[in-house]
Amino acid sequence: DEDEDEDQDEDAMPPPPPPPKPLHPLQIVKNDLSTEWKVLVASAAVRPLPFVGGLAQGRLSEALADMVSDAVESTRAEVGLPEETELAPLASPFPPFFLPDGAPPSDGPAQWAEALDEASEAGSDELKYRFAVHAKVASGLAGIAQAFFDEALEMHTGAATSHIAPALDLSAKASLRLNEDLAGKRVAALLDLDVGASLLPDPYRPSEYSLPEGPVPEKVLLQAKFLKKVLKESPRVLVLITELTAPVPDFEDEEVPDLDTLSIKSLAPMLSSLIGAPVDFCDTLGAIGAMVDAAEPGTVILLEHLDADCLAPFPQPEPEVLSDDEEERLPYLGEPEDDPRLVPPPPPQRPDVGVELAPFVDLFVCDSAKACLDRKRGLVALAEPSTVRMAGPTLHKELVSTSVLLTRPKGPVLAIVGGDSLEADVKLIDRLLDSVDEIVFAGAVSLAFLAALGHETGATVIEPALIPMARKLLSKAHQLGVNVMLPVDFVMGSQLVNAAGVVLTDAAPADGEEDEEDEEPEEEADEDDDEVDLAAGFDYDGETMECTLSEGLMKSMHAMDLGTKTLSLVRGPIERSGTILVVGLAGVAQCSAFQSGTRELVDAVIAAHEERSAHVHLAGPDLCKWAALFAALDDPLGDGVGVTHTSPEPGVFQRLLMNIDVPGVEALSNRERTEDEGKLEEELKAQRAAEGVLSEDEEDEEDEEDEE
Repeated sequence: DEDEDEDQDEDAMPPPPPPPKPLHPLQIVKNDLSTEWKVLVASAAVRPLPFVGGLAQGRLSEALADMVSDAVESTRAEVGLPEETELAPLASPFPPFFLPDGAPPSDGPAQWAEALDEASEAGSDELKYRFAVHAKVASGLAGIAQAFFDEALEMHTGAATSHIAPALDLSAKASLRLNEDLAGKRVAALLDLDVGASLLPDPYRPSEYSLPEGPVPEKVLLQAKFLKKVLKESPRVLVLITELTAPVPDFEDEEVPDLDTLSIKSLAPMLSSLIGAPVDFCDTLGAIGAMVDAAEPGTVILLEHLDADCLAPFPQPEPEVLSDDEEERLPYLGEPEDDPRLVPPPPPQRPDVGVELAPFVDLFVCDSAKACLDRKRGLVALAEPSTVRMAGPTLHKELVSTSVLLTRPKGPVLAIVGGDSLEADVKLIDRLLDSVDEIVFAGAVSLAFLAALGHETGATVIEPALIPMARKLLSKAHQLGVNVMLPVDFVMGSQLVNAAGVVLTDAAPADGEEDEEDEEPEEEADEDDDEVDLAAGFDYDGETMECTLSEGLMKSMHAMDLGTKTLSLVRGPIERSGTILVVGLAGVAQCSAFQSGTRELVDAVIAAHEERSAHVHLAGPDLCKWAALFAALDDPLGDGVGVTHTSPEPGVFQRLLMNIDVPGVEALSNRERTEDEGKLEEELKAQRAAEGVLSEDEEDEEDEEDEE
């Protein structure tokens, strides 16, 4: 029995990691160059604070001399000691490190004890003088230290303020006013109608993809509500523009057509049924002008997606024109590569959709945050002076929430940064350190900081280039007085998993019986599809355990999630913060075994928002998706429901936070905001409730009832 128990214990222990394979010498050189490059990038991304040592070198000596001189002169005058009176200096108050044999011991400590005794004030003038001078010098030293600290902090704060000062005045960017801007205008709207994930192959023509009959995608429903409001304001014509992503194959061998060959023509009838108006489809820019000119008032035109080949085809190459000069037509007899006529033609450029649309558009509404990151995809050509450009409701909420974080955050400010890579977030973290009071690192990002402090990271290998990045960020946080919190324990797993599933798996089953056993649960799962819990994540087959940093992380296991001790510590900063920004997942929340960290953080920030009205901003597609699943609210998460705001596409938010250009936002027309346009959605809801005005959702419900 003891032998069997030992065998079971050995089987339960995770296998040791395999030894690393030797690298080719050229691969070693490549890795070294890659590390050096990443270090250079990190040095450029982390902005150093100004050196304050010059304050001490240039002014400290002068300040000390003035302070001592003033203390001596003022005390002599107070005590009545004439300037010509010389006082013997006292011996050192510190015991000597070495005394020669036979030398008498120093009585310096006794002399200083007598001089600094409060009773000495009633003694001789000399004792009064020494006591008063010491008190003034001590006070003066404290004042010098405080003045040095204040000036150094002012220098650092000034540098940080210059870093975080928004390069763009978001309050001056125009947003759409439905009741003022639309009537009689030719309007083009760039919306998020990306239905690529819902496209399925046609059963009769497998090469063609279309939208199936069934539930309407959530984003299409949201945009349809907005389009109804637009059409009520009687625009002359409304042109809808969107991007498209390639559909995800259902199995590995499925061939998905190229994105430029796909069409969104099947979206037109779906939109038409939702908005209660006909929707014409246009697949090429060459026909849009005639369609706009011939359109009846209130016509809606759906333009083919921006990546379609047929929308803006490449220009045909110009035919070669032979020269009339006989010498130029003679063949070149030298080396072909030296022929001056063999100049490679420039690569063909697809026509800019914005430039082609500009003559037919009076007002352009941009409501896709993702498209704003690129000049062409954001249709920056549709801007003043030819076209008035305004932000739609979704982009407007993103800009307002970002502006609030930059200009009027509730203090204290807390940032919780998770995710998979420090290298990808180094610039964002550097920017956050300029404006937050506390920062918590979670996920794989935290492992780089722990490695920089000398901790073991289990089986996770930290790239050498990340160590100097982490050290620079920790040094900057220390200089700015930002409290940094790192995990003290982790939930470890024997198998490495990521969002897609298992990365390192055990050996495949040896016989076919185990394969059959593995297939049985899948059949049962198919039968119970209606009861699938989307928030459960995929199952984990490896071993899990909690490890603390003090005891050491298991070298054969991977850190996958925050441990219970860390989660209890993080609740403190959350409970005392007025503004909370959460970026990225705290662990591999896609796996059922590693969801507790993200789930508890989401619950804690939602409680902070609901109980203390804290400003909570969630950023990142994975975080927003899983936070909504964990919260399980009746209404969509965000806009004051559960949290203040969510950024599933955080590109615009992060770029504005880091003072990086956002072409689609910079091109917006300038217009002075109204007071309500500068408020968060939850602030507007509270204002409507206080005034007894119907909310937008209640107005929509009434409109739907009227239509019925």
